[in-house]
Amino acid sequence: MEAGLRQLGGIENIKINVETKHVQFNFDAKKHSLQELLKAIEGESGRFSARLLLQFKSKSITEEDFLKLKNALVRIKGVRSVGEPDKSRTIMITLKKDERTFLQEILDTSEKVGIPLQNPIKEEKLAACNQNLSQI
Repeated sequence: MEAGLRQLGGIENIKINVETKHVQFNFDAKKHSLQELLKAIEGESGRFSARLLLQFKSKSITEEDFLKLKNALVRIKGVRSVGEPDKSRTIMITLKKDERTFLQEILDTSEKVGIPLQNPIKEEKLAACNQNLSQI
């Protein structure tokens, strides 16, 4: 996994937890697509899911705001679905593996609709996802 990420270049601070199936690292959100990062991690194994966890910056979110954000995000090429927010205001975005989706586009879209997203704060929340490709 680590070797595959390092081959891409520009990937730093790689932390891998095989037990929780969690990979955490810094990368340029404009340079590498999320799917490109997934392929580098997976290699030939294909054992990770194409999922991304992000959290609302706001301390509270209405159902109307969530639906507004969800509708905007699913229009982004490569976004398959957006899950309901949990108690910590974290959403899971599922990606299509055969597309090219950039984290920066997801973050910019959330800003445009007035519901900005950020990287999840709590480590245990990150570990709950099969794959976190967000910036640290």
